[in-house]
Amino acid sequence: MRISFFEEFPTKANLSRLKLVDFPTRLYAAAKSIKEFNRIRKDCSKYMYVQEVCYWPVLREEEGYWFSAFSDAEGLKRVIKELEKNERQLTVLWDAELPYLKKSLVFSQATNVFKNKKLIMDFLQNASEHKIKVVTAEYSVKNKLLAKLFQFFATTFDQDNFKHAKILMAYSSAIKNDSIKSRIQFLKKQYKDFQLGIGMLAPGMGNEPVMTIEQLDKDLKAAKSSGIKEVVIYRLGGLDKRNIRTIKKYV
Repeated sequence: MRISFFEEFPTKANLSRLKLVDFPTRLYAAAKSIKEFNRIRKDCSKYMYVQEVCYWPVLREEEGYWFSAFSDAEGLKRVIKELEKNERQLTVLWDAELPYLKKSLVFSQATNVFKNKKLIMDFLQNASEHKIKVVTAEYSVKNKLLAKLFQFFATTFDQDNFKHAKILMAYSSAIKNDSIKSRIQFLKKQYKDFQLGIGMLAPGMGNEPVMTIEQLDKDLKAAKSSGIKEVVIYRLGGLDKRNIRTIKKYV
């Protein structure tokens, strides 16, 4: 099973955790511009087992941070315009989530929902023209009505709408009333192919609890036994000698 990592805060200290990785891996590194991302990619170049560093664009916090029909319209346009200027092969993680701690955006951008959704879909459907391979990070939900709403808000995407890889987030902190194995079995019935996002090894933008070694082992075991080909762990900055031993059991 291939194991990759998210890093939302790609400081040199967090990126240095790559020295613990002695198996081929992929890193999704968050940045607010391609210029910033290129500096991060250069910092990763000395770690021999990193086969690919992927650009994870994020908006400013006041713009919603993640991407959805409720994100700030100008922020969306800025990021998409920059991506459309891309001239080299690039894998882009499109982090499709509702606005970060910005309920006000849901109201202020309500009139832009349809325009924002069209902007997002036009870009994603034509990304290959700009040498961009799209990987979407999406909620994993069982509720059918909620799934339809998320699709309307451009936070989940039909695999037939455009060519893309899909990471479905099944963090232990977010599926408290469901087992990871049950969630994987449900997702396999719904999607042709997907990667599984698990976590958390270290805190993110919110106050989500960090998973225990036992939970990490349980999640990885469930993924491997269910035939998942690639797991993406949130996040690299929480990697240490103890949990890397657990991770290496499943590579």
